[in-house]
Amino acid sequence: MANSPPALLAGLLLVAACFLIVVLLLTTLQDTTIDHPSRSLSKSSKHDAAAADRPAPLIIASAHSDLYSRMRMLKSLKQAPPEPLKFLLVTADQPTSCKTRQGSHLLMMSLKNKVDYCNLHQCKVWYSLESWQPGFTGTWARYPLLQRLMLVNSHVEWFMWMDSDALFTDMSFVIPLETYESWNKDMIIPGYWEKVYGDDPDWLGLNAGIFLIRNTEWSRNFLDKWMSFRPDSPQRSHHLTEILNREFRTRPRNWPADDQSALAYLLRRNKTEHERRTYLEAGYALHGFWEVIVDGFEEMAARGNVGDRQKWPFVTHFCGCKLCTGEYATSQSARCVESFRRAYNFGDNQVLALAGMAHPDLSSLEVVESSALL
Repeated sequence: MANSPPALLAGLLLVAACFLIVVLLLTTLQDTTIDHPSRSLSKSSKHDAAAADRPAPLIIASAHSDLYSRMRMLKSLKQAPPEPLKFLLVTADQPTSCKTRQGSHLLMMSLKNKVDYCNLHQCKVWYSLESWQPGFTGTWARYPLLQRLMLVNSHVEWFMWMDSDALFTDMSFVIPLETYESWNKDMIIPGYWEKVYGDDPDWLGLNAGIFLIRNTEWSRNFLDKWMSFRPDSPQRSHHLTEILNREFRTRPRNWPADDQSALAYLLRRNKTEHERRTYLEAGYALHGFWEVIVDGFEEMAARGNVGDRQKWPFVTHFCGCKLCTGEYATSQSARCVESFRRAYNFGDNQVLALAGMAHPDLSSLEVVESSALL
């Protein structure tokens, strides 16, 4: 039987309503997603003006559109004017879990210490867990990382590399970057002139675990030369080891070519140029060896941070402790862990003091009001 006119009209209205809903859904989907990354992310200025007036959608249509929206947001952040930085602090850890029982927690404390310092001194932390160039692992992984960061952050004048087993223990110290610039220096390394450039050089005459490097073409070329000492084959490793052992009689004979010995060797190869472009800093503790520092923290706190000869150590470096890998674990491992906590708390107390808080003693993770300790 033929449909009656009212029934036919109702059916047509239902079809029209469904069609309208589909059109609206398609329009919303188009407005709340962006082009696929393989296509251009830019749109016409007319479309951008219309989009600016339109309220942001509350619901993203799909997981893919959510991903693309996040990509657009990240791109806009990258294109935003960079914030002025005094320097970028770069540090890294291994990409896998620590082998030692407390290693991961100690590294978390190390990262917080660096973030705290940068919060006070107009710098930012770049924290890496990856190797950015095949074949560059361990201590060698830092150099391709630094090179790439220097290239993509051309607005940053200085970079500071700092090992994860090093802590800031004078949170008020201001690195004299302007002084280094006035001296036309491109690289600042903790070390001693006589032990690097003297007649009887020592591979421990400097430390490659903490250094400052200026974002210049010279610095990037120097990193290239430094990276060329990476032992990338057994034959080359043997050759480089022989070269470094001949140069430094104190160096362990069975060690493969390491970055610290390579740095000292490079500085000696072209002494005139390298003395002009680099500076061995011994005027303050850019690298303070932990064993000669940690037992004196209470005395330091009692006398205060005054006088050039009694200044607190800027950095306390736990080189040799292997807090995460346990590679060279010794009977001193317990002392390493306890001393690391003491150094962390010594620095942390300086930050907590801004809020009227403190650790009751340097071995405690507890925090109390400073007035309770008086």
